[in-house]
Amino acid sequence: MTTETTSLRNLVIFDLDGTLIDSQRVMTSSFRLAYAQTVGPGEAPVGEFLKRLGQPFPDILNELGLPGEMYEVFRQLSSARVADVVTIPEAIEACHRLRAIGVDSAVITGKDRRRTEEILAHLAIGDLFSGLVAGDDDMPGKPAPDGVLALCERQGVAPGQTVVVGDSWVDIAAGFAAGARTVACGWGMGTKAELRGAQPDVYIAHPTELFGCLHGMLAQRSVPTTSDFAS
Repeated sequence: MTTETTSLRNLVIFDLDGTLIDSQRVMTSSFRLAYAQTVGPGEAPVGEFLKRLGQPFPDILNELGLPGEMYEVFRQLSSARVADVVTIPEAIEACHRLRAIGVDSAVITGKDRRRTEEILAHLAIGDLFSGLVAGDDDMPGKPAPDGVLALCERQGVAPGQTVVVGDSWVDIAAGFAAGARTVACGWGMGTKAELRGAQPDVYIAHPTELFGCLHGMLAQRSVPTTSDFAS
C-alpha cells in the first residue's frame, strides 16, 4: 500500500469559476439580464464577457465600455441563483486529496467576496481552502500577481513552491507574474488557443488528471499527463 505524501511546504491556488465550479449558465443569463436592465435592447457581449472571466467584474465592465451600474444588478441576479451553481466533482475530489496529504489550498477569484462565500457555503466546500482573494479585495485583480502574492504571504509559502490552477489566461498570467508554477485547465471557459498563448507549465484536458498532475509537481517529479495542446 502506498501513501500519497509530499515533503515540501506547498500551496495550490485555484481559480473558482470553470475550474472548481460550473457557473457558466448562471453568469451568462445574469449578464444578459443585467445588460438589458442597464443598457437596454440589443445583444449583450456575452462572448467578450466570458473571455475576461477571472478579472474583477468592474474591470470587465470598464474594458467592454459598459456602465458601472451593471455591477450591482449583475451581483444581485447572480446571488439569486446560487442554488444553480454546481461543483466540478473531480476537481473538488482533488482538493480533498490535497488536504489529506497536508497541502494547503486557496481560492483566487474575480467574484466579489460576499458572492464567493455564498457559493462556497452553498456547496459546502469552504473548509477545503485556507485562503481567499476576491475581486473586490483592495488590490489589483488578475492578471496582476498581487492576489497570488498576497495568498503566498498569508500562508507563509514562497511563490516558487506554489502552483496556480485555472481555466483562463488571466489565471496563468497572474501565476507566472508572481513566480509560481501554473496549470491550465481545459474543461473550463478558456479556449485552448487562449491557454496556449498564456504558456502554462502544464495543460490538462480533464479534471480526472488534476490531482495526479499536482501531486507530481509538488513532489518535483516529472509530470506525465494524458493530454497536451496537440491532442
